[in-house]
Amino acid sequence: LKKLPGLEERLTLALDDLKEGVIQTKENLTVEWSGSKLQPNAFKCPLFQGGDALRECMSDVVKWWRPMLLAFENRVEATMQETVAPTLQSAVNGTDNCFICFVPAHLRECMARQWKSALAEIMRDFRSKCNDILR
Repeated sequence: LKKLPGLEERLTLALDDLKEGVIQTKENLTVEWSGSKLQPNAFKCPLFQGGDALRECMSDVVKWWRPMLLAFENRVEATMQETVAPTLQSAVNGTDNCFICFVPAHLRECMARQWKSALAEIMRDFRSKCNDILR
């Protein structure tokens, strides 16, 4: 990561923004809000009557968090594109003297091409794992 200046810091800012957004949603968690979802049912065991209300509350929370998570995913992808792609491009163009010394030109060109498909695969997996958290 030494050759990718600012990557960790930019990803940390994106994560901090997500965390702050999630924390702010706690203002929506009120007794009135959750209580409005609890409906008495004489045909259910009293110990399990809150299950439907809990599922409905969690569904609401997921709806609040999903846009924030999507924005986070997009920021991560943009950060990766803006940080890694220029580094590889400078190697391909021969402007990175350290990198050019050790890697032949045709291999640098292959690396630059492969980065796009690798990033797409990385982001697909990342988005999948993020969405798993909301299930």
